[in-house]
Amino acid sequence: MSRLVVRISEIDPGGTDISADTEHDRWFAEVLADAIQNGNLPRTGRVSFSLCRVDDKVDMVGGIYIKVDLNCDRCLGQFTFEQQIPFRFLIEPRSSGLGEDDDLESGEMGVIYYDSDEIDLGDLIREQILLAQPIVHLCDENCKGLCPRCGKDLNTGECDCHTEVSSPFKDLLKDFKKKLKKRR
Repeated sequence: MSRLVVRISEIDPGGTDISADTEHDRWFAEVLADAIQNGNLPRTGRVSFSLCRVDDKVDMVGGIYIKVDLNCDRCLGQFTFEQQIPFRFLIEPRSSGLGEDDDLESGEMGVIYYDSDEIDLGDLIREQILLAQPIVHLCDENCKGLCPRCGKDLNTGECDCHTEVSSPFKDLLKDFKKKLKKRR
């Protein structure tokens, strides 16, 4: 995988702006392809961020925009998914107080620790894309999915199957109702 390695010592104290897109920057195209594994469907995106260094600490603020074609997890239809992902990190040396086995406090979750003068920002960007993804990708919040019997896309209309919603508790509830009526 291509990487975006930045030397901490080479970041301008006045700030450094970095931007990339999938059309012109192979490393970002590979990061996006690795994070959004959607087969051969098109995916485009861009990332831009600022790095501001004060001594050996770096403030990284930016955002990611992605536009990918995906298959719906319910109806399997193709749709375009767009997402804006803002992020902010404080990047500081591990020697600033956190050991290898120390636990992070809730306020430190946006802190990234580095051991050498180089840090791979491509990995950070990939992680942000992965963390921002929904558990299921749906073409529409109200997607009806596929008929479990015939496989018809229920978003395009009802099928001819007469599916009765069955439940293992259905008979138990009927018996319970009968018993309640007898007691009255």
